Amino acid sequence: MRAVPARALAAAAMVAALAAAPAAASDTMNGRIAYTTHGLDGTGEIMSIDPDGSDALRLTDHRGYDAQSDWAPDGSALVWRWSPATVGFEVYRMDADGKHPTPMTDSLHAPVPYSSSQPAWTPDGERILFRASGGPYPVAPIFSIPNDPLAEKTLLLQAAQPLWYPQLSPDGTQLLIAAQYPRIRGREDRAVELADSPFAPPRRVLFDGPKTAPGVYDSAGNWSPDGSEVAFESDVDGDMDIYVIRRDGTGLRQLTGVEPDDDAHDEGPTWAPDGLQLAFTSGPDNLNGDIHVMDAADGGHVRRITFNESPERGWGRDESPDWQPIPIGADLRPLGDLVEAGTGAYSVHAGGRLRDERALRLAARWSRLAAHGLRLRVLAGFRMRRERIGPGALAVRGTRLGRDDGRGLAFVFRED
Repeated sequence: MRAVPARALAAAAMVAALAAAPAAASDTMNGRIAYTTHGLDGTGEIMSIDPDGSDALRLTDHRGYDAQSDWAPDGSALVWRWSPATVGFEVYRMDADGKHPTPMTDSLHAPVPYSSSQPAWTPDGERILFRASGGPYPVAPIFSIPNDPLAEKTLLLQAAQPLWYPQLSPDGTQLLIAAQYPRIRGREDRAVELADSPFAPPRRVLFDGPKTAPGVYDSAGNWSPDGSEVAFESDVDGDMDIYVIRRDGTGLRQLTGVEPDDDAHDEGPTWAPDGLQLAFTSGPDNLNGDIHVMDAADGGHVRRITFNESPERGWGRDESPDWQPIPIGADLRPLGDLVEAGTGAYSVHAGGRLRDERALRLAARWSRLAAHGLRLRVLAGFRMRRERIGPGALAVRGTRLGRDDGRGLAFVFRED
């Protein structure tokens, strides 16, 4: 498994990197990472953690198996899959702090019971997608429901083969799925596919490893925040790794699977809301692993943020990360983190004619003073507003005093 020493990122170096690869506009900052942990009490539970690996918070505490969490577009809630019975799954919703768990489906009590799993919010937050399986749905279709408890479901996509991991594109025009094909010499074969609105066949294959024996497992696709790319997992090179491909099927790049972790099992990628990083699970095999974070551009600067050391066989893993979006309310440029651990400014954004280098300096100065108890309301001609967004974290937004010329500043300040 790869390890990269912790290091502070200087503002000048960050600006130089940005000059080489300009960042797209973003309207969200990076909040906490939700994930499934195993081994706490013999089942899966949902946790959330800051992206520097601090302030882990347990969100569920159930006898059943909690997994597959997905943040709402405004970061205020999550949906997840829970097995409240001995068999089968339901979709539930809860607040960002784990309070008010609410059943969204009642499939286990249907006239012919079935399971509801792999929930995902639509970009507008109005509906929730999920996978139905078992009972009347042996070939797992995709449904959607309104964001209301126990609402009537609507069929979104049906195929001749089981479908997995539904996710709607940020513009709402394409449905990303993994399609399960017939086994090849006993090995499951999957492909990452797209269905165009109104999500009826034919579907388009985005990536499908060569039909060799055994089959190639391409799955768990995740849209980039701007909808231009998809990250996914594939064992096309012999072990599971993380790849990114453009929406049109071009520009495939492999982010993991090179020295020194060429034999690691890397799976389940999810984008940071500002589009600059990816979180994923990495470990020696599919039963052991921890949450890691890396740069989305080239897979560099890998950081391990969880350390699951459960002694129970098959339970030492943290998986299925999803990154909380914190809405900014303006179209800003993501500049990245000023620090990678501890107190400081994370997910810095700049808007309008505010130069990137100055935005980084302002964020660093405000954070340095705030760490010593001085949280300025005005800084260098900017009105600085702050809002509590979670344990030990503030969303800080700066707007120009006296006139609105489009210049803006936003970042997440994490306290000690």
